[in-house]
Amino acid sequence: MHGGTLLADVVVLFGAALFVLLLSRRLRLPAVAGFLLTGALVGPSGLRLIAEVEEVEASAELGVVFLLFIVALELSLPRLRELGRFLLVGGSLQFGLTAGAGWLGATLMGLDPGPALVAGLALGMSSTAIALKVLADRGELRSSHGRVTLGILLFQDLAFVPLLLVVPLLMGAGADSSAGGGLRILGGLVGVAVAFLVGRVVTPALLKQIVESGIRELFVLLALFVCLGGALLTGSLGLSPALGAFLAGLLLADSEYHYHILTETGPFRDVFTSLFFISVGMLLDIRFALEHWAAVLGLAALAIVGKGFVVVVAAALLGLKGRARVLSAAALAQVGEFAFLLLGAGAVAGGGQGPFALLVPAAVLTMLLSPLLIHAVASGWDRVAAGAPAEPQVPAAPAARVMIGGYGVNGENLLRVLRSASVPTVVVEIDGRRAARAQGPHTRVVFGDVTRPDVQVLADVRQVSVVVLALSDPTASVSAVRAVRRLNPDVVIIARAARMAEIAQLTQAGADEVVAEEFETSIEIVARLLRRLHVPGNVVRAQERLLRADRYHMLRRAEGEVGLTDRLARALAAATTETVALSPASPAVGTTLAQLRLRALTGATVVSVVRSGTAEPNPPPEWVFAADDVLFLLGSHEQIQRALDLLEGASSA
Repeated sequence: MHGGTLLADVVVLFGAALFVLLLSRRLRLPAVAGFLLTGALVGPSGLRLIAEVEEVEASAELGVVFLLFIVALELSLPRLRELGRFLLVGGSLQFGLTAGAGWLGATLMGLDPGPALVAGLALGMSSTAIALKVLADRGELRSSHGRVTLGILLFQDLAFVPLLLVVPLLMGAGADSSAGGGLRILGGLVGVAVAFLVGRVVTPALLKQIVESGIRELFVLLALFVCLGGALLTGSLGLSPALGAFLAGLLLADSEYHYHILTETGPFRDVFTSLFFISVGMLLDIRFALEHWAAVLGLAALAIVGKGFVVVVAAALLGLKGRARVLSAAALAQVGEFAFLLLGAGAVAGGGQGPFALLVPAAVLTMLLSPLLIHAVASGWDRVAAGAPAEPQVPAAPAARVMIGGYGVNGENLLRVLRSASVPTVVVEIDGRRAARAQGPHTRVVFGDVTRPDVQVLADVRQVSVVVLALSDPTASVSAVRAVRRLNPDVVIIARAARMAEIAQLTQAGADEVVAEEFETSIEIVARLLRRLHVPGNVVRAQERLLRADRYHMLRRAEGEVGLTDRLARALAAATTETVALSPASPAVGTTLAQLRLRALTGATVVSVVRSGTAEPNPPPEWVFAADDVLFLLGSHEQIQRALDLLEGASSA
């Protein structure tokens, strides 16, 4: 019965979430806000549809674990170095000033110093999920305000882990003495050192073995084992399980395969983080919020204005201009998801959420208003500025211009050409050994399945101008084309097809160009044959275009079309031209044009000769040919062939 009750609760939660999320989508609210509303709707202060609240909250702890694991996975050292002063200077300024102002305000409202500081720390947190999602949708992640926002958010994410250890001490939890709390923090530092050592020594060797095995499922198992194992280890030592998950993510963050781990663990992360946000929504006491609506609105307004002002100051000190300052402030003005974790830890350590009763609904309100605020501030500033130019895009690194999906023979040959032209390229490959071979200059390699939209997003498919899909699996090719077209409607997609039947499928899926291998082989054979028959080059090229036109329409018909084909037949029968470079062994070297008697013997005529870069049209009979002279001949196909035999020494007069 107990298991059946929990199962029923989960069904109710996800059923309600489906309804609320669809409604939120129509209202253009973020998914996080929808989950929070779901929790408030079905929770103890709402419709009371959940019987086992404690069991749901226990499951939601896994959401916290996966959330911290994913955050750590994205905190690789190159990324931290890239953001530099935005993270260190901007993050410390924003978080320190906001937490200090929040502590002062909470103290003036009557809270004790410890809970007041917890409230201030919670106010310092902004929503990574909301801010980055809105900026990504607006295409502003690489702008000045986008980079500042990202740097400050990463600082908050890094600060969150040690804050989880400090909150129980601030709340005066009786189970821990100050010395005991200090030992816990020291243990956390030791854990970080051990994790760094293990990550540098053990993890690469283990990942290499998994890649060489070729078993994709091993990546999922490894990620789950490391994530949950780290959480279990720190939990058994009396530390936060979230700390263990964070350390586990750091183990894999610098691996070249962390993109693949991110995507493969995505379904687990999405399910459990959804439960986490729903459980946070259950903390919202709707009746209390309605009874104190004025205080809730006032606190939400103070939080938005106060946090926004602090970000404007920090952005100004970082050298940003007016528009970038204001947009950074709008993106970071809400109270984020980690704030609920800090408040929850404070409530547990303090024996209840009484001190934070007003802050929870106010924080939820700021999250609901955040997307609307960002859009309103951006459009309002632009109207006031009367068309002033937007902030310049400041890319962290040169954006890739081409994305190659699949690094087989075709992908390897294509990348070699792009590298020689110094074209920035991103390669997406699921085979670890092939992905390792793709590493090199002007190339970023993403280890993952190119058919998955989340992998394409990690590969910056929205930024590239051309996508080449060199996959051998036709079903995978169609799936990849559809995903690319949804994510980047304007990109040029060139896809490989092994057979004729795949052309229509890839075209309907959204491919701009389809290269059919069986047809391209035929066209190449035709082109080489025509050149051997000395058909003029422009006629050969036109014939190639005709054969490729309308997705190989002519080759797919039972009968060929007229037009250029008739022209080709006439060209074969008519006079044509040929260019010949005389080798030192040629019988023509050292003879004059009159002595060679080329026209009398073959019927072909020398119309021009080039020597040392100087052309001699209609050379005189006394012209003496030398090695490396270039002769331009005119005649029919048969005449040209006899002339070539004579000039190359295959026959003699």
